[in-house]
Amino acid sequence: MFNHILVPTDGSDLSVKAARIAVQLAKSLGARVTAYHAIAPYQLPLADGVYAYVEAYSPEEYKKGTESQANEFLADVQSEAKNAGVQCNAVFATSGAPWDGIIKA
Repeated sequence: MFNHILVPTDGSDLSVKAARIAVQLAKSLGARVTAYHAIAPYQLPLADGVYAYVEAYSPEEYKKGTESQANEFLADVQSEAKNAGVQCNAVFATSGAPWDGIIKA
């Protein structure tokens, strides 16, 4: 029925739980998994603090930090898959809207 399952993750407890279930499903179906994480594009913080969640990084520091974080989130899914004996690929991409990145993946 299914031979490839896309597992988006943002590192939250809920996405980790969803990844566990997706890996279990993949194992039962003999399917493989692709873990995916969408990175928000770099935005300059505004002076009034509207973008307070974005620290004052340079674009290069932001890229390095967000890619490192993405790799951590994806490694959790890969570990879950490895423990279950399920083939897993991991990818991340920058996307202004996570849903759009998921569809493209």
